[in-house]
Amino acid sequence: MIAFILCLFLYPFSLYSQEPEIKYGSNAPYSIGLMVGSSTIFNQSTVDVIPGSTDCGMYQQGTSQGMLLGLVGEYTIIPSFLSVTSRFYLAQHPASLQSDDCRFLVYNQNNQVYDTLKIRNQYTISLDRIMIDIGASFYPIPNIPLFARLGASYGLGITENTYERTQTIISPDYAFFPTTRSKTQKIESGNVNSNPLIGANASLGYYLHVSPTIALMPEIAYMQSFNSLLKDQEWKSSSLDFRLALCYRPLEELIEPPLPEEPKEIPPPPALAIVNPVTFSQLEAPNLELQQTVITQTFPLLPYIFFDSLSTQPRSKIGRAHV
Repeated sequence: MIAFILCLFLYPFSLYSQEPEIKYGSNAPYSIGLMVGSSTIFNQSTVDVIPGSTDCGMYQQGTSQGMLLGLVGEYTIIPSFLSVTSRFYLAQHPASLQSDDCRFLVYNQNNQVYDTLKIRNQYTISLDRIMIDIGASFYPIPNIPLFARLGASYGLGITENTYERTQTIISPDYAFFPTTRSKTQKIESGNVNSNPLIGANASLGYYLHVSPTIALMPEIAYMQSFNSLLKDQEWKSSSLDFRLALCYRPLEELIEPPLPEEPKEIPPPPALAIVNPVTFSQLEAPNLELQQTVITQTFPLLPYIFFDSLSTQPRSKIGRAHV
């Protein structure tokens, strides 16, 4: 949850991270980065609360919290569709079980009656592992760096695993353990024989670029183990991980060809028709030439002067007119 809040906070910076004149694709040829995260671990088992006895039932389930730190990598196989991914990280995976089925009778000296003594049994194991995770990421939406991932996990213990079994009195309030004179006592502790973790995982993530080469990668993942955590007892686990990685992920620059310019429409030249010159032999005036022009365009109205036939004087009645 913290990872997604950070991403929402940093998202506005990504809007100003890229040069507006340059466009980048959503897929990169490769990426590598540093990852941190937190895990919520769910445990299921059929371990007896009292070894070899069913008086207090069995540990059935429990929840614990862990942390992780490591490296992530990705190599693109099919651009904007498929890539091979890996995770290599140190995981702190404590396992915890508890049961509230243990009940006995205790004598209340004040009321001189027997009350039910309820005891909570806790079984905790400290597990530190090196996790190797190989998988494939799929990008379902083109040009959007949102991915769904499937992978296989293998975890190998790097430290000596220890365990501790404790009891806590839930009720009545006046009851205490005589050995510790408190409501809690340790039953036993020591080293435990654990198995390597073998499991599968699925996740959903997104690359949020803050620059053309640097990206934040929030991811939510679920992992299920196939084998028991302990060699001599049945104890399986699953985890829900919230991860955040800072990755070097160089995007490829998109070079778009320039759009061709639309051709400008050139109007056709006006059609000209020149008639043979006409000579007015009976006029005492220079030779006049008549020229006929046929045009396909429009122009403002021009003033014209009308003459009578074989006359050089304008018409007295019509004078000048605009046609």
